[in-house]
Amino acid sequence: MDEKDNLVLDLDPKLAWARANPHFFPVEINTAPFETLLRVPGIGPTSARRIIRARPKNRFTDEEELKRAGLVLSRAKSFITINGKRPWSARWEQLGFSARSS
Repeated sequence: MDEKDNLVLDLDPKLAWARANPHFFPVEINTAPFETLLRVPGIGPTSARRIIRARPKNRFTDEEELKRAGLVLSRAKSFITINGKRPWSARWEQLGFSARSS
């Protein structure tokens, strides 16, 4: 949001909203309702439905499972938890490393 509370034009609107509303985050992937999942950058209606449908069978435990559900992890990782923990790639980036660094 800019100084007049308008969306910044050079930033994805969903990402801008998420950054302006940090009190809504992080969202727990394994328990959040559909409407809450939709607030997360990188999660659209299709991937939110896949997440909700998969839950009765098993809980998500890692980033690869979320990617297979259609979640864009590079955008979502700063706004989610998986079983109460931030994704590994988000923790690595916070320390100044790329997710692929060894």
